Parts: sequence; C-alpha cells; structure tokens
Amino acid sequence: MAAVSVVVVNWNNPGLTEECCASVLAQDLPASHDELELLVVDNGSTDGSAERLARSLPEATVLALPRNLGFGGGANAGIRRASGDVIVLVNNDARAEPGFLRALIGCLESGGSDVGAVTARIVLAGRYTRDRARGLPGAAPLVAADGSRWFPVADGEPGEELLNSTGNEVTRSGNGRDRDWLLPAATSAAVSTPEDVFGFSGGAVALRRAALDDVGLFDESLFMYYEDTELSWRLRRRGWTVRYCGAATVRHRHAATSGRDSPMFLFHNARNRLVVADVHGPATMVLAAHAATAARIARLWLRPRVDGAAASRKTVTAAFIAALRLTPTSLRRRREWTRRARAATTAAPGGAPDGPVGSRRRDPPAHRGEDDVPTQQFVLIDGTAIPSRLGGVGRYLEGLVGALSHLDVPFHLVLRTEHVDHFRALAPRATIHTAPRAIDRAAFRFLWEQTGLVRLARRLGVRVLHSPHYTFPLLGSPRRVVTLHDATFFTDPDAHTTVKRLFFSAWIRLAMRGRHTCVVPSLSTARALAAAVPAARADIAVAHHGVDRAVFSPPTSDAIAAVRAHLGLRSGDGWIAFLGTIEPRKNVGNLLRAYARVRAERPDAPTLVVAGARGWDADALAELDRVGPEDGVLEVGYLPRELLAALLGGARVVAYPSIAEGFGLPVLEAMASGACVLTTDRTALPEVGGDAVAYAEPDPDSLRDALERLLGDAAERMRLSGRALDRAAEFTWEACAERHLEAYRSAS
Repeated sequence: MAAVSVVVVNWNNPGLTEECCASVLAQDLPASHDELELLVVDNGSTDGSAERLARSLPEATVLALPRNLGFGGGANAGIRRASGDVIVLVNNDARAEPGFLRALIGCLESGGSDVGAVTARIVLAGRYTRDRARGLPGAAPLVAADGSRWFPVADGEPGEELLNSTGNEVTRSGNGRDRDWLLPAATSAAVSTPEDVFGFSGGAVALRRAALDDVGLFDESLFMYYEDTELSWRLRRRGWTVRYCGAATVRHRHAATSGRDSPMFLFHNARNRLVVADVHGPATMVLAAHAATAARIARLWLRPRVDGAAASRKTVTAAFIAALRLTPTSLRRRREWTRRARAATTAAPGGAPDGPVGSRRRDPPAHRGEDDVPTQQFVLIDGTAIPSRLGGVGRYLEGLVGALSHLDVPFHLVLRTEHVDHFRALAPRATIHTAPRAIDRAAFRFLWEQTGLVRLARRLGVRVLHSPHYTFPLLGSPRRVVTLHDATFFTDPDAHTTVKRLFFSAWIRLAMRGRHTCVVPSLSTARALAAAVPAARADIAVAHHGVDRAVFSPPTSDAIAAVRAHLGLRSGDGWIAFLGTIEPRKNVGNLLRAYARVRAERPDAPTLVVAGARGWDADALAELDRVGPEDGVLEVGYLPRELLAALLGGARVVAYPSIAEGFGLPVLEAMASGACVLTTDRTALPEVGGDAVAYAEPDPDSLRDALERLLGDAAERMRLSGRALDRAAEFTWEACAERHLEAYRSAS
C-alpha cells in the first residue's frame, strides 16, 4: 500500500488553515492507498501560526519555515518532506467536499501512466447575484469573461454558486486564467468540459511523484502566482498530461490571503506572466505578452490619478522592468527546456509534446494522415475561422459537416486544435487536419490562410476549397467556394464597427468579383449583395440553414422547470426570451425600452430574459446596466446549449427585434422549439418566419404593441407555436448540404 501526502501552506491565517485541514482529515481514501499524510507548511508567519497549528493539529506534521518563501517555496518544502507517491496540494482558504480525495486519486490512477497531474473542480465559497442592489454593500464584484458582474450576497440570502476553476488556460498573450471562471456551478454538469486541460490550478491538485521527479518542483523565483502555470508548461513539454476531475470538489474563498488588487498581487501577476511566456511560450506569445503589458502601462499613466491608479501604474511598471531585467536568465532557461523537450520526444511517457496552449492529444486511427486520402475526397473545408466558442457561424459549420457525413459524403476538414474532437464526433466521414497553433492570433490565421492552407490543399490534391466565413486565399489553386453570411456591411453599416465593416466589405467584393462560387443563406442576402457589388462575376448558390433537432425541439415540462429554476424564477412564472449577441443590429436597446412600457401598463408582465454574450452595442449595454431584476429584466449571459430549447420553447414570447439578418438562425431555432416568435419583417427574417411568426417594426412603440397583443392572447400564441413547428420542419441541414454539394461540383 502507499501513502497520499496532502500539503497545505499557511501564512498568517491559522484559522483558515485549521478549517482546511479538518476537511482533509475527514476524507476517505481509495483502496490503493491506505495512509493519509498531512503536512502543514508555515511560511514564515509573524502571528504565532506555527505554534498554534502544532497544538491544534496533532495529526499533522507542521514545518515552520524561517521566512516567507512564497507559495512555490512553501509547497516545495512540503513536497520534499512528503513520503507519498501522490502529492495533493490544497489552498489553506479552500474546503474539501466529501469524496474529494477518493475521486481525485481515482482520476489520477485511471487516466493512464502519462497523467502527471489531476486538477479539481473549485467552486467559489458563498453565493453571488447579478443584482447589485442585493449584493453586500461596498463589496467589489467579480467580473466574468463576458463582462457580467457578480456581487456577493449575505449568508443565507438566495444567490448563485459559481465556479472558480476547472483547470488553467493560457491565452495567446500568455495570460494564465481559470477555465470556466464564474460559470454557474449548478449547470456545470451540463457543460461539456473536456477531461484534458492545459494546466492545473495549484488551489486543489493531485501530482504524481514520478512526474515531479522528471520535471522538478515549483519555480521558487516566481514567489507567488503563475507557479502552477509554469509547472504545467514543463509537464506538457516532457509529454505528461493534465486532466480535470469534476467529481473532486473544493470550495475556495477567492483571494482571501493576498487580495486581488493588492500591490503584491499586481506586481507578481504582471512580472510572472511575462517571465513564464518568455521561457515557455512561442515567439508570437512572447511578443503579445510584452505588447499587452506595455499597452496597459500606457493606459495607466494616461488615466486620471484616482482610485489607486497612481499606485498601480508604478507597481505594473516595476513588474515590467523586473521582467526585462530577467530576460537573459529567461532565455537561458528557454534554451534548456527546449533541449529537454526535444529529448523527451521518444522518452517521455506520453510521446511527443504537443503545441503550446492546447491539450496534448494523440491522433486516434480515425484521424488519417495526408498520405491516406480517398480519391473521392475532392473538397477541403476550412474551419479555422470559427472561434473557440461556437456561435452562429460555428452552428452553421456543425450543421453542414454533420449533414455531409449523414449523406455519406467524404471530405477533408481543417480545424483549430480545440475543435478536433467535437467535429470528429459530428463528422465521421471527414478526414480531420489540425492547423498550427499560431493561428490563435487573427493576424497569423490570415497569413496561414493565404499560404499554409493553400499548401495543404495542394498536398491533398483537392479540387475545391470551401471557406465558410468570408475570407479565402487570394492566390493559387484550387477553385474557391466562399460563404457570405449577410449583406449588412453594406445595407446597415452603422451596425458594425468601422474596422469590421471595412474589412469584411472588402472581402465580400473580392469574392463577388472573382470567378468563385459564393454560397449565401437566403434569397434576401443574394439580392442585397448583387445590388451592393456591381459587375459581380461569381456564381451565387442559396442554401438555407437547417436546425439541429437533437438540440432544438419542444421541451418537456421537466426541462422548462429546470431552466426556470436556473433563471431563479418561481414556480409558474413566465418569461419573455431574447437570445443573441448584444450587438447593434439585434436592436436590444429598443426591446428593453418597449418592455419598460409594457411593464408600466402591466406590472405583472413576465420577466424579460436577455441571454447571450455582451457585444459592442453601447446603447443596449447602457440600458442593461440601468435596469435589473427589480425592473423585470434578467441578464443571464452565455447559456449552455443544453438549456436553449427550454429557454426558447418555455417562453411566453421569444422576441428577436433584429434590424438585419443574413438568415436569422435564432428565429428558426425558436420555431423548432415550439415558441411563439416576435420578430421584424426586415431582410431575411420573413423568408425564415413566413406566416408562422408575429412581426413588428423595430421601434419601441411597435414592439410594445406587439408584445402586449401576444401576452394578452394565449390562443394566438398557441396558433403561432403550432405553425412555427410545421414551418421549421421545412428547413433541414441535409437540404443545406445538398445545395453545398451542388456548389462544390459546379466549382470543380
């Protein structure tokens, strides 16, 4: 039998550490380990922590360090003293849930001998709300990736439990961040969280002793922050993998020790991000990391000297200078680790190391090489323009490639690394190719599109290259098929940023005036593009989108009850739903104004639920910031796909007041979910909705009148719901794929 060694680092907070250790000592172990060794490292505390912990924790070995060595130094002291073949680190401000150790070690043992670390599910302690009026007075909010703000509520008050981390990610500018930060914990089981992750969180992780013997312990020169990210880099470069275990949970008091805005945090966070990028990141990441920090310093020095700006500008500037001074050391370490990574190609437990920022995966047999190509695969589809989070264009690509496979059509598909597994499951008839990781930066993606994509197409011998999102290679063979999703860059230029409008309108002109085949999702879009681009020579193919009926269908009463509970609504409460990115053409500002007028007349009006990521609509965002649940408005941000059908089909009305659409996929998805839909009669929307939806003008008064009419007429809502289901059945991805096949054959 073997021991599990749990290491907890304390610094001037013995009360928190005692609570943490109590939760660890209450754990049970898997059958493979019969001994729990608890080591508490006191990191040079000045409040008598070492003596107190030695008295209060007789089951633990307390190591008193003479000075504060930082988290990495303290953890290393415990690891060196530990006797177990598995080392578990738990932050002293975290509490382990029952079954934590059993699940964590089980994931490490079942994952295979190349798993070097298993990171746990870390949930924020306490509960949070988006309603600032219900939050604790004076408490600083936590900011999610989509810009939404969460405020802590008092103990016992209703609120949402939020995720802190399901592992670590590294952005293209070298920024380490918690994956799934501030996602609602109650729905995390419904989120497709892959087991393989880039890195582990030092707040709760199991480390294999053999992996640490291979790559070394934490880098103590970092002192605090980024130690876990840096060690994750080294593990991966030697071929070890990092996995996520959702069954192992701890509850974490966020920044209970150092504080998120303290000078100590700002300095080490800024300096260490640059140092770790210098040592381990690709050249593009190094440049991006230093450029981003320099830009931040410039903003700090230019903004008014209020709210701590003067202190933070000096702290971040000092961090930048410190990182530059460490450059010679970083370069030496970079050369050393590059040499060791190359040497590990054949010797490491997991085989060759993967690229820098994605999960290391070995290609299964279904992922064929470029020399094993069926002769009938004459099409290469470029999916690299699809962002990491699959939105509307991502759903188009999902529907298209899934239907092509269903029609038994073989084809080539090139993707970003993070999308490979997802699309392999959708399209078993596709030969999947992985693009270089450098394309995570937009500029490099376009450069690769003009060069590397063309070379790939030539090596494969395809006759047609399909670019599904506006841009395409300008030179070389093969023939091009380009999808142009809408004409709003010409018809509604104010709905887009200037840069985006100029960029995409230029590519549309190039596509339309070349001898290409352009696929558009509606007749409305085809007509608008023909009017906007005179003397066009391209062939136009209209291929209406379909709808994924495995996701969008009338929801059950249990599914509706589940989404109602997720929204925090009471049993029996109804809602009006909007789903989409908050950008100008979606017209969310006027919808909010219309709803305010409805509520003024009908105080019992259903809650307006605004779902979707925050975009660049300043008007709508200002309105959203002005209102809240007390005004009947609930902004819920990005929702897991599994909840969308119930959100739409369970709503009294789905309001989609867009002023311009190339197709209107959210309208079709709402119709397929059995919703009563209110939209406008602009551009392609009547082509999708027909006589199965209600229409209004996009101004507040017309939207208010239409909402009041539908909310007061249950029979009309029922009639539209039934017609919507019938009309939605006319739109299928198989029909869309057939039209694409015709375009491919015509182009070849």
